Amino acid sequence: MRGAWWKEHIVWGVNSSEDIWCRRWPSQNWVKIDGKLCNSVSISPEGEVWGTNSSHDIWYRSLTAPVNPAGVGWTHVDGKLTVVCAGRNSVWGVNANDDIWFRMGVSEARPTGTGWQRVQGNLRQISVGASDQVWGVTGGRNIFYRYEIAVVCVCIA
Repeated sequence: MRGAWWKEHIVWGVNSSEDIWCRRWPSQNWVKIDGKLCNSVSISPEGEVWGTNSSHDIWYRSLTAPVNPAGVGWTHVDGKLTVVCAGRNSVWGVNANDDIWFRMGVSEARPTGTGWQRVQGNLRQISVGASDQVWGVTGGRNIFYRYEIAVVCVCIA
């Protein structure tokens, strides 16, 4: 596997051929999931799966649940991102220009939200915690943290 992501006992992985795999750890075997994703796969605390492919298209896996972690299909989400990351109530991403994007309108009733809003700053990598804390790394290797409106530069080089 080139990368692996997990939520409790659910593990998702992508291999070097961009094939997608899922399993319930440790009781089930790996299941191949339809589609191709590159190195951006994210599982929210609720088990919702987001990812991007080599064309920077954004995908959301529909109807994932503990009883059916593989879900039932992919929904294309508008926009282009190299990295997408889902928190409890938010989805964030970074595009090829290192621009930061926040997905508006994400809710249980509308899990893919309503649109992207540009956020000030530039990041190369982004990660969202279980309580929607946002961490990011710039091209200059500075680390930033954001919780709600506050932005803090940890500045580790």
